[in-house]
Amino acid sequence: MSTGRQKSTKNSVPAFVKAQFVFFYRTTLCSSIKMSFTHLTNLAGKKFGKIILEKQIGKGNFGVIYEGHFNSEMVACKISDNHAYIKKESDILKELSGSDGVCGWVAMEIHSTISIIAMQCGYGDLDHLRFKNESKSFTNGTIQKISRQIVEGLSHIHGKGFTHRDIKLNNMMVSQPVGPSRKVNAFLIDFGISCRVVDKNGNRMPRDTRFNFSKLDHATPYTALGDAPDFIDDLIQMTYSMIRATNDPMTEFKQSQYSRMKHKSDLLHRPSTVLSVSLSWMTPLFEAIGSQKPLSAIDYQLIREGVDAMVPEYDARTDLHLQTVGKEFKLI
Repeated sequence: MSTGRQKSTKNSVPAFVKAQFVFFYRTTLCSSIKMSFTHLTNLAGKKFGKIILEKQIGKGNFGVIYEGHFNSEMVACKISDNHAYIKKESDILKELSGSDGVCGWVAMEIHSTISIIAMQCGYGDLDHLRFKNESKSFTNGTIQKISRQIVEGLSHIHGKGFTHRDIKLNNMMVSQPVGPSRKVNAFLIDFGISCRVVDKNGNRMPRDTRFNFSKLDHATPYTALGDAPDFIDDLIQMTYSMIRATNDPMTEFKQSQYSRMKHKSDLLHRPSTVLSVSLSWMTPLFEAIGSQKPLSAIDYQLIREGVDAMVPEYDARTDLHLQTVGKEFKLI
């Protein structure tokens, strides 16, 4: 093994075509981490092991995202000069890969000045895709199917002992369309601040309090009090994402901290009294998640049933498909 470079790869890589990847963290979350990555923005055309970088498609507090190739297959590449950060996320993603609901790990390269994770490319993140629709939203049936698939992804992640800790629409993507019906599936990306909370023996681990989650727009009633995120918080954040997917103005989320947290608490414990008429169909999902207890095992079957009950005339387990609108493929 040469000094300054380590490599680990995956035996088989699925084919993907076009990456649209959003890489974003709020300053309030990562205010203690200051990084400069100007030197990471001029790497197009460079080759690192089997990874070829092609063009920059995003950036954030921890580094830069490129579209690239690994063994001739399209991948998204997260690049940083924070080797420990990349190694941590790569290890988490590698352990969590294997579910349709989680971004697939492909390879990692560690060099003297930069580290790279190559991972599954998706067709687009959900926030980007909803804005492509004239309504800036998805239909209720589509939101129901997305919810079912994200719940399955979270069940897989939590079953491995991890929390995602940053669930929002631009951390959800759909895969590249497959076949004449353009089938896609929703999955989670960006595990940079994910954390193990239960060890492999099923024992609770010390709470990770390195980040301040309390002031995020999608802080839950529990993290707003200073608690470290747990399994239940991922699910609560998912419900906020599904509200946003309707293009609801979410004005209650922009009030004073007290009013905002009261509304979020009521969403969990009295959803039928605070959900607007246009959102009342989501009541079964909020009731199912609100019935879960913090720091306790999650009843995912009850939550699946809550998702199914949101639009009972539809089958939430059926596939998602992109539709042709003009010359574009859209998720309606």
